[in-house]
Amino acid sequence: MGYSFSDNEIPRACEFSSNSQLVFNLSELGLLNVYTMSQLDLVHQHHFHKQTVDMKVTYSHLIIAFEFEVMILQNSDNFKQVQKPISSNKQISYLKVSTDSNLNDWMALAF
Repeated sequence: MGYSFSDNEIPRACEFSSNSQLVFNLSELGLLNVYTMSQLDLVHQHHFHKQTVDMKVTYSHLIIAFEFEVMILQNSDNFKQVQKPISSNKQISYLKVSTDSNLNDWMALAF
C-alpha cells in the first residue's frame, strides 16, 4: 500500500526539478513523493519517519532538513544518499540552498 497526502500527511514543502519535469512533495512527518509534471504519475516514494523542516531541490541534489539533521540525496532516478547525513545537537529551523554558476551547491542552516 502506498502513501499519499490524503493519508493524514500534512504537506511541508513542494519543489520542482530544474528542468520542470518532476514535482517533489514532502510532508511534515517525512513522506517524500515525486511525481512527473506531465501526468502527475508517482515515480518515487519514501517515508523517512522524521519531523521535517524544509526541502530544496537543485540541479544535482535533493536536500532535506529534518529537526536535527540534513540529508543530501542525488537528484536522479534512484535518489541515492550522497553522503552521511549532517547532524546537529541544536534544532534546525531554516534551510537555504544556493547554486553557483558551476552548479556546485552550498547550504546554510539556522539553529
